[in-house]
Amino acid sequence: MFIPFSTDAPLYHWPIVTVSMIVINTLVFFTYPLRSEFEYSDIDPEQFVAFIEQMHDEGVITDEEYEEAMEELEAELPDEIEVESAPEDGDPFTLQYGRGLKPWQWITGHFLHADFMHLLGNMLWLWTFGLIVEGKIGWWKFLAVYMGIGVVEGFMEQTLMLGMEPLPWNCSVGASSIIFGIMAIAMIWAPANDVHCTFVIFVFMVFRSFQFSLPVAGLGGFYLIYNVAIAVFFTYDGEFITPTSELLHTLGGIVGLAVGIGMLRMNMVDCENWDVFSVWSGRNRMSREELRELDVNHSAYQEKQQQQVASGLAQIRQIVREGHSPKLAYRAHLSMKQKYEDWSLPDADFLMIIKHLCDQKLWDDATLAMGEYLKTTRSKQDQVRLKLASILLEHMGRPSQCISVLSKVAKDQLNEREKTIYRQLAAKANKMKEEGVIDTLEDW
Repeated sequence: MFIPFSTDAPLYHWPIVTVSMIVINTLVFFTYPLRSEFEYSDIDPEQFVAFIEQMHDEGVITDEEYEEAMEELEAELPDEIEVESAPEDGDPFTLQYGRGLKPWQWITGHFLHADFMHLLGNMLWLWTFGLIVEGKIGWWKFLAVYMGIGVVEGFMEQTLMLGMEPLPWNCSVGASSIIFGIMAIAMIWAPANDVHCTFVIFVFMVFRSFQFSLPVAGLGGFYLIYNVAIAVFFTYDGEFITPTSELLHTLGGIVGLAVGIGMLRMNMVDCENWDVFSVWSGRNRMSREELRELDVNHSAYQEKQQQQVASGLAQIRQIVREGHSPKLAYRAHLSMKQKYEDWSLPDADFLMIIKHLCDQKLWDDATLAMGEYLKTTRSKQDQVRLKLASILLEHMGRPSQCISVLSKVAKDQLNEREKTIYRQLAAKANKMKEEGVIDTLEDW
């Protein structure tokens, strides 16, 4: 038996919620035991036989599976099936499939377990990875993460299974999808830290145990990759989605990865340069002095970059003010855009460049600049579209492209003068198309 029990990751908070969740899950298991699918049913044995035969006829089960099912039905079900009638909507606290969206089940379903080994396995892994995650962010953040993963995964799972037949046993239970989310977060925050494990075996009437350690990324990565592979190859057969446990684990892992990366990027957790990105870049091997020097150099680089951006903007504005070479100003803008990721030409300067290009009848450059302007969130989108449509129609003879540009104008936000221009351009463009003027359609 493989038992993870502790970690060497630096922890700053007591595992209050982790322990509480273990206690709550255990209490729920013993106070609200789940009945198996054979302990109740709302149909008689004959209906069971008809159902199995239908599954066989539709190709859902093979001949061998059909024969085995029929043998089991004949041998076991007739006596057990009359024990109790199933609730019409199944167990109200399991995560039911095919019965619509039921938000309370996105929480309750994660606190129910099928049997004791199901509970034991989940609680061992919750202790292992909950210890790491809660130890870094504290109880209230961890509680929000724990419940948040459960709600999001439950919503995704129930939505994905909306098309399933609403039978009492078409549902899921267990905290494993949340635990896989917590495991994914631990892989992001402490990939190179170790999890201490014990492997217990029973040999010749004697228990033997071996202790060893595995990195969080290795241990969690193995289980995550394994579950993703099984989910990819065995969940969908081209017609039906089978809600395998591996699929549900994968959904939880995906949610956990998003939460872990998001909280790290928003500086909501301090991993002391042992997170996956720092380990990948080698920052975890640097001394404090080296890290301090790196930060200083980075700050100096950013300051120098800001100075260069400011200088470039000043030069562009000087060229625009002189008004002689708007083409040069636009080329300078494109150069700055290639050099600096954060470069953005202010709206007023961009519009002035476009105006000067139009004044000098540099239509190719003007349409290029307008096209770039329209691909970003700017204040004069509709006005620039009207001007672009006018150039395409009046100076470049492209009625189809003119109509394409006009189709994206918000007419209700135009003033009366602009609405008149819009109608005139649309009418002229349609007339040119009727007269046989053809141009290639381009998405502006």
